[in-house]
Amino acid sequence: MWKPFSTALWSLNLLIEDLLSISKMESRARLLELDSANLHDLMLHVLENLATTIAETKVRIQIEWPEDARIVQADSRRMEQVYLNLLTNALRYGDSGDLVLSITAKRDDTHLTIAIADNGPGIPLSAQPFIFDRFYRVHKDRSRDGGGTGLGLSIVKNIILAHGGTISVDSTPGHGATFHIRLPVPENPLTV
Repeated sequence: MWKPFSTALWSLNLLIEDLLSISKMESRARLLELDSANLHDLMLHVLENLATTIAETKVRIQIEWPEDARIVQADSRRMEQVYLNLLTNALRYGDSGDLVLSITAKRDDTHLTIAIADNGPGIPLSAQPFIFDRFYRVHKDRSRDGGGTGLGLSIVKNIILAHGGTISVDSTPGHGATFHIRLPVPENPLTV
């Protein structure tokens, strides 16, 4: 009898935390703690934290991230939140057994672009315009079991916007999805 209550309480707490987070970002109360952040190392840290799930799903990870595309002015904690959400979604909804996650980065004169791609089932075309909306769930039939709040990608979008960047998705149903994060970089490269 206590288990459903504790599960419901946990879900309610998660929903409240997500709502507070998105409210801060949407109201542009940008509580970002900007510093020189090594986005490559932050990604490795998140992958390390997901090591058990990665091993269980037998996903293959491919990373191509050149040295000149690693450092930007960013809030490390918030960028880890972005990575965690995108990677968790790929692991949760990807095809188990043959899932490949490809993470690439590149830099030009004004922006650093990170692409997180998977070879999973993709996102239905009808859902793509709405995936960054609050409470939107592509997999409504699995939402109760998945434990999500439907706020994750909206939070991701608002974190990236708060950094002055953009996020978009390319997906062909049956052929995976690629999320593109584009962040501004200063004229002079930063080092850590």
